[in-house]
Amino acid sequence: MTRSTRSSLRLYVAGAVAEAAIEDLRVNLFNYSGFPQITVSCHSEDVFDITLSWETHQSQFQLTDVEAKAAVKKFKSSTGYERSIFDKVQKALAALEAKVSADRRGIPIPVSAP
Repeated sequence: MTRSTRSSLRLYVAGAVAEAAIEDLRVNLFNYSGFPQITVSCHSEDVFDITLSWETHQSQFQLTDVEAKAAVKKFKSSTGYERSIFDKVQKALAALEAKVSADRRGIPIPVSAP
């Protein structure tokens, strides 16, 4: 896969992650106002690193190439979110919310927190 194609795929992966995050927002709401920034990078051909950010807080997870391509296919078809990545997105959002909440309450966040 060319570098340009991989770059385009990263944009679609971000869209697919956003679609899953919107579904989580519908069900659970976020405890912060706004929507997290989604950053997608890939340092190998078979793994996408996803970072969700809110203010100075981050939460990360990975999608395999197979998971990412399935999510992109679903995203491009405009038929909703890809269920196979939803749990990973939801866990990352929960970890991000925990960090934001702890910071607001003045609780130190352990370095090893996801």
